[in-house]
Amino acid sequence: MPSSLSEDSPKVRSVSESLIDDSERKAIRTKLDKDLFVEAGAGTGKTSELTRRVVASIASGFCSTNEMAVITFTEAAAAELRERVREALEVEVQSNDSLVRDRCRIALDALDDAAIETIHAFTRRILQHHASEVGLPPVFRVVDRTHAGLDWRRRWHAFVSSTLTARHDLDRQLDHVLRSAIALGMNVRQLNMLARSFHQSWDRVQRVTVAAQTCSLDIAAVVTPLAEALGLRGSCSDGSDRMAKFLDGDVCRWKSRLENAKSFYAQLDVLMKPPKLTGKRGVKDKWSGDIEAVREALTSAMAARDDLLDGPRQFVIAELCNLLADFTADGVRQRIAKGDLEFHDLLVLARNALRDNEAVRLAIQHRYRHLLVDEFQDTDPLQAEIVDLIASGAENRRFTVGDPRQSIYRFRGADVEQYEVVKASSVTGVHELHVNFRTAPAVLAWIEEVTGRLAGVAGSSKRAELSAFRENPGSVRVLGGLCGDPITTAQLREV
Repeated sequence: MPSSLSEDSPKVRSVSESLIDDSERKAIRTKLDKDLFVEAGAGTGKTSELTRRVVASIASGFCSTNEMAVITFTEAAAAELRERVREALEVEVQSNDSLVRDRCRIALDALDDAAIETIHAFTRRILQHHASEVGLPPVFRVVDRTHAGLDWRRRWHAFVSSTLTARHDLDRQLDHVLRSAIALGMNVRQLNMLARSFHQSWDRVQRVTVAAQTCSLDIAAVVTPLAEALGLRGSCSDGSDRMAKFLDGDVCRWKSRLENAKSFYAQLDVLMKPPKLTGKRGVKDKWSGDIEAVREALTSAMAARDDLLDGPRQFVIAELCNLLADFTADGVRQRIAKGDLEFHDLLVLARNALRDNEAVRLAIQHRYRHLLVDEFQDTDPLQAEIVDLIASGAENRRFTVGDPRQSIYRFRGADVEQYEVVKASSVTGVHELHVNFRTAPAVLAWIEEVTGRLAGVAGSSKRAELSAFRENPGSVRVLGGLCGDPITTAQLREV
């Protein structure tokens, strides 16, 4: 971003000065027995406030490190937060209050084992406590993405060899499905992509009921309008007319192929390779009859062809999806039995245990009474459900912090709409942090203008604008214009 900032040393106010969001920050540190939803813009010190809430909970005796879980989005963020908590506790052990000293000293000793970690590490912790209830071996491991990918490819190649490309003389149904799929133009590469999608979201995959299919097609539904169009060919005496040439060539040959295709699979193959029957071929003045009647007949033939293929397509897709669903479920069973879990397995198995096993849910709720969730805007529905299941206990408290404008993981399933729903349902309202300690006023004003307009375009809810803590205004130039220049939506998208 081309920019120019003034060369003067930045003027920074004392942090001891009263901030316009002081009441919100105080609530974070003192309302420990309340569920809080905090919306914190970039640079507002949310990690510092999260640290203060953790330390305040420990120092006040509200809960110990063993009774809280702090969920962050990345391992780096978890490591940073743990160190910040450690530093803050080391300060508190110097307190004049002996109770505070003792609580913080105990917390320091237990900090390395505290649940300050990513959601995947936290769900692994849950499964380690309840492996037998989930059906896992007492000791299991989490395989990295490379090994998981290699194992999936090995299983896929074996599946292709034994199921998709082998002869199935004894399984006529499977043979019919595979031959139909080939005739309909489906290939192993397409199925590979679908299988990978099933694997990545295996908890959402279900088998479907498939209606029986008869191995017959009413080819006459297509041939009849083709014959009608060919019957009108004589009303054009100019053999160079594009419609006349089309009828004499492509249409006549396709009709003949349809009439000569005797087997179900041969008929599918011909139906999948039609000439382009729609379009404005031909010159009206060269036809003594109505050329529109020819076009309508060809359009009717194409519509009939699409209708004929609809049934076989739905049948084959459903049957293949069931095959891939079985392949996916078999892989899950193998991983659980061996104790070789992938990251998504951790989430699903923990969610299932919390949702379906009351004893597990009550045990986890009792163990982790205080749940703190950072970067909530990047949480996907499955992760949010895990948090909800734990925080739903009568004695459990939840602290949630996020900022929808900083959501960058939608490609991984992050759901900003879910963020807005949880935000709207907060019974204690929304506590907003909007004093930015990081950015010069001019830079912040430009960012607020751009992101504010983009948020409006995307339909996101509005939040209070960030207020710069630094006093040096500075200046910003972007693409040759000042921050006060009008910016169109298209320009915003380009930026």
